[in-house]
Amino acid sequence: MARKGEYFVLLVIILFGLVIRVIGFNYDLPYIYHPDEPTNIRVIQRIFKGDLNPHFFNYPSLFFYINAVAYIPYYLYGKFTGSFHARIDIPEPISLTMGVTRIDDPFVVILSRLLTIVIGTIGILLVYLICKQFSHEPLVAIVSALFFALNPTAVSLSRFITPDSYATFFVLISIFGSYLVLNRGSISTYLLAGFGAGLAASTKYNAVFVLVSLLVAHFLRYGKSGLLNRNLYFAVIASGLGFFITTPFSLLDTQNFLKDFFFEMKHYSTGHPGMEGNTLTWYLTYMWQTAGISYVLAACGIFYSLVSSQKRNLVVISFVLVYFVVISRMMVRNDRTILPIIPLFMVMGSWMLIKVTNTIGYLTSKHERFPSKTRTILTSGFFLILLCLTLVQPITRVYRGIINLLMPNSRETARIWIEQNLPEGSRLAIESYSPFINPEKFLVQGVGQIIDHDLNWYYEQDFDYLVFSQGMYGRYFAEPQKYNEQVKKYQKFFDELPLVKIFRDGNYEIRIYKVKSE
Repeated sequence: MARKGEYFVLLVIILFGLVIRVIGFNYDLPYIYHPDEPTNIRVIQRIFKGDLNPHFFNYPSLFFYINAVAYIPYYLYGKFTGSFHARIDIPEPISLTMGVTRIDDPFVVILSRLLTIVIGTIGILLVYLICKQFSHEPLVAIVSALFFALNPTAVSLSRFITPDSYATFFVLISIFGSYLVLNRGSISTYLLAGFGAGLAASTKYNAVFVLVSLLVAHFLRYGKSGLLNRNLYFAVIASGLGFFITTPFSLLDTQNFLKDFFFEMKHYSTGHPGMEGNTLTWYLTYMWQTAGISYVLAACGIFYSLVSSQKRNLVVISFVLVYFVVISRMMVRNDRTILPIIPLFMVMGSWMLIKVTNTIGYLTSKHERFPSKTRTILTSGFFLILLCLTLVQPITRVYRGIINLLMPNSRETARIWIEQNLPEGSRLAIESYSPFINPEKFLVQGVGQIIDHDLNWYYEQDFDYLVFSQGMYGRYFAEPQKYNEQVKKYQKFFDELPLVKIFRDGNYEIRIYKVKSE
């Protein structure tokens, strides 16, 4: 009966996690605000339409192939209803510049976003299963699943057509396999852990570090003699097969693969405006601001495990520490990069919460003046208070994130205003992350950022209006000392051109300026 209750609670957590990921997932359609989704959609569609070579290796290929397979029922339904006669009929995104995209059939986006949501939600179950192998305590497993279900980063990134939730999914499969290696040591467990690591690396390159957990599990089980155990080498081979089978053009198109791979390495090493510098401080601050207490509990759990030789915990801790050190040394930092270790932080945080609770129960049991029932009430009360305190912040962040998705956004209100108020045929320059402006009604030219050209250039090109987006200029004004030159360039435009309209809906700013005629 207790086990049925445990499964029921887990089911409720998973369903709740699914619901909060679904709410607002179509917030921008038929426009696409995310900067990476249009590129990913084009790669997916190109594969589905017959070219199995992604011709894009900034990410490995598994994510694209999974989504391409998901197009099959969508295409068959279109064939049945007469919407499609051939795969080439599936509409592609129309992009004016980065983050300024429209899709004629929003279901193309809905399909892949729902797939990401499903992958992200299954991750909750995997966290639970890992904890069952990790601690054998049902309460730890339930709390860890709850922590991950409500983690703001995991919830947010589950709504986009990006490989991050997929990489996390396969990382968790590999971690689960590594614990099976530790507990059972059969060849099948090694193949699961190794192949899972290969699939993780085939989704995002940085996920390859999950192999550390497999190595730790293996040597915890066998010690030094593990070097002679062939299962380890089968696992390594399985990881390589997992990668190359699902990113086959790393071998078949090696030149382009290496070019994009090293480009991405250079990108993370040299910087990205608005997402660069002070990496360790940024990650620590971000963790504190999104789910602070759970991360503090996790840090305490990691420290306690290391000083008290909790060897089983090292399977999780090894990957967390190695991965965190690696990403903290990169120049570029963002929420999606840290996502693969967030569920493992939640595992350690829940383990530590239960550890603290059990310690309180033990201490109260040493005081005979407390009756047994009172001790139980005190321990349970402490657990509930600490659990609630831990969850307040992430729940608040998730709620605010959902409200922000459902609120009117300046990109939409500005788009409507431009459509209704600017003269048809006007020539506009828009920078990245601006509203989508109808190219059939206006002469629209997208630029990366308005300051890519000086003001005289816009005069010479006979532009009527310039559209500025907080998504671009805001990153510079947020750190004016670091980006002093860019701020000055933007400020020159703001000072010299007449402001036509400014929008601030949804805490996002869009500015429209009139270009003076000479």
